[in-house]
Amino acid sequence: MKRARQVDWLAGDMRFDNEAFFASAPPRVYGPARDPRGPVLTPGASFGLGLIACSATKAAHRAPAAQLYQGHTFKLALALATRLCQRVRILSGFHDVLALDTEVVPYERSVTGMARVEREAWASRVGRALQPWAHESVLCLAPRSYWQHLSGAASWVRPLAGLGIGQQKAALKRLLVDASSLALSSGQSS
Repeated sequence: MKRARQVDWLAGDMRFDNEAFFASAPPRVYGPARDPRGPVLTPGASFGLGLIACSATKAAHRAPAAQLYQGHTFKLALALATRLCQRVRILSGFHDVLALDTEVVPYERSVTGMARVEREAWASRVGRALQPWAHESVLCLAPRSYWQHLSGAASWVRPLAGLGIGQQKAALKRLLVDASSLALSSGQSS
C-alpha cells in the first residue's frame, strides 16, 4: 500500500497531507451559482421587447440595421430575440436605439470605448428612447457595458449576464435550440 505523499507545512512536527486536503475541498465557484447547462427558457417564454447589442463587424454599405451588423454573436442574439419577442431593438453606440428596419451607414463607435461620462449620457438617451416600453417584459441579450447604467435594467431578463463572449455564443446557440423545441412542443411554427 502506497502512503500518501507528505509535505512539511510550516515547521516542526506538523505534517500536511496535500492530496487528502485537495480531494476533500469543494470545487471553486466563481460568480453567482448557475444552472450547469446555462440559462434556461421556460415554456411560454415571451417578451414584449428584446434588446440586442450592435456589432463591431459591419457591412461596408448602407443597410437596414438588422442586415448592417455582421457579427456572429449579433446574428445569434437577433435570431433568438425575433423568436421570443414582440419587438426587437438594437442598442448602438452611435445611434442609441435602432429598429431593425432603420437604414444605417457603417460607423466606428462602441459603448465599451466611451468614457464613463459619455457612457452615462448615452444611457440617459437610451433610457428616454426605451420609455414607451417601460412596463413591458424585456429580454436583454446585450453585454453588461450596454445595460449597466440604464434605469430599469435590474428587472430585465439577462440570460448572458456574467458570461464571457465564448460562453455567450454557446448559451445563445442552446437557447435557440430550446426556443425551437418549445415552439414545436406547443404547436407553434418556427
